[in-house]
Amino acid sequence: MPSYNCVLCNLNIEETLHHLFFDCPFAMSCWNFLCLTPFIQHDLVSTVPLFKQHISRPFFLEIIIAMFWAIWSACNDAIFINEAHSLQKCRFVLKNELARIKLRAKQSIAPQIQLWLDNFVSLSLFSLANGTFFLS
Repeated sequence: MPSYNCVLCNLNIEETLHHLFFDCPFAMSCWNFLCLTPFIQHDLVSTVPLFKQHISRPFFLEIIIAMFWAIWSACNDAIFINEAHSLQKCRFVLKNELARIKLRAKQSIAPQIQLWLDNFVSLSLFSLANGTFFLS
């Protein structure tokens, strides 16, 4: 690799795990889909409990991991197949991963995941139409 700088932003900053998943403006915009950006702390150990409290669902960790995967996938696609990253693709990956998780979930939780996904899709469409929830 010619550089270790983050490929998802133009800040010319070395890609660390914290930068990639939390400090990068692209990552912050992705977390903003879930209205979690204000809860990002300086370390993962402090951030996860705040995310848990805000999400308030028994499958909160699955949502967080799916978002990590969506951001990681955007980074890898930019590096390895030279694909431009986008918030729409991040949202698409998050939604698809959670739909897969729902298929493997306990019967008592699967309907809750589906309801959350339905609300997430509705909220995302509303947000896109009104220009809210997204950082520029």
